Amino acid sequence: MWRNGDNAVRNNHREGGPEVHIILPDSSTLDEVGKLVFIDNRIDPTMGTIAVRAEFPNKKDLIVDGAFLNVQLAGQQPVERTLVPQAAIQRDQ
Repeated sequence: MWRNGDNAVRNNHREGGPEVHIILPDSSTLDEVGKLVFIDNRIDPTMGTIAVRAEFPNKKDLIVDGAFLNVQLAGQQPVERTLVPQAAIQRDQ
């Protein structure tokens, strides 16, 4: 199910979005780099988590269905933008 904000994830990946790495149980990193394909637009209030989905090539078959994995997202440099408070926006004919 793709939501409205998913296009932002797709465009961000085309522009060199965050790399996704899997941390294996022996604390090493999987050689294959994944790509972020989905970010949920809400935070789970009970866990304080955000659901994300990433895709990996999995050429060595080290990732199996239903497995819990530790992942690491590479950080990006922040982009400075002008921000206008919502209270300053008015609608008028």
